[in-house]
Amino acid sequence: MAKFCPLFSSSTGNSIYIGGGDDSLLIDAGMTAKQLEQSLYGIGVDADSIRSIFITHEHNDHIKGLKVFSKKHKVRAIMTEGTYKALSEAGALENVEEAVVITPEGVDLGCMLVRSFSTSHDSNEPCGYTVELANGRKIAVATDLGIMTDTV
Repeated sequence: MAKFCPLFSSSTGNSIYIGGGDDSLLIDAGMTAKQLEQSLYGIGVDADSIRSIFITHEHNDHIKGLKVFSKKHKVRAIMTEGTYKALSEAGALENVEEAVVITPEGVDLGCMLVRSFSTSHDSNEPCGYTVELANGRKIAVATDLGIMTDTV
């Protein structure tokens, strides 16, 4: 059974937990690692169970806890090429366990398939994500939309 839980959603920080089967992920890590851990604990999730953090874009309210959480829990960060470039240039990927650019095929986590789609925002290649479970159920997450596009 899948679990979807917004942990934080504001201009001070954003993060969403999605779990399905043996796999779990975060979309964005916009609060401190400690705050993320506490929020996960509050919904009965061990922070060490997170396998990946999918980043929507490079603004601080989406990546604030990325470095520390990734390193502490050995979690890879996945993002678009434009976001990867922006974060690399800013030094925001230093100490991140592993940083990966998402491909058009998406990322297969076993129990979930995650794909990105373009969104409109004042950042370098922002995106939203669809998460499809093995049973065919699907959820889409889009944050900080500038405009509602046909893709969204």
